[in-house]
Amino acid sequence: MTTYYKETRQRLEQHKADRMSSIEAERRAQRDAMEAEYRLQRERMETEMKRVESERLAKVAQRFAPVQGLLEAPAPAPALLEGPLPSLGSRPSSRLDDESSIGYASTKAPASSERFKGLA
Repeated sequence: MTTYYKETRQRLEQHKADRMSSIEAERRAQRDAMEAEYRLQRERMETEMKRVESERLAKVAQRFAPVQGLLEAPAPAPALLEGPLPSLGSRPSSRLDDESSIGYASTKAPASSERFKGLA
């Protein structure tokens, strides 16, 4: 009887191992199918996004086609650059112009408010 139990036990273990490997194979097949479907959906989505983007760019290009001709044409030289350059001292400089050109005018309080601080 001992051999019967050993054989039965071995057959049961073999059956269990076969069943586990078949379950793993089924899971692997399902996972591979899901991954393939995911890749296909992702490729479709990327293709659709590229198509929509190219359509949008075509609409923008069509909208700005008249302007594009102006941008590509060489711009005429301004009359100021044709003559001699003025010297640095010839242009009167004001403090407000210098500050506004570098962005300080918007951050500082107006001079009139500084004058009237003591009166308030």
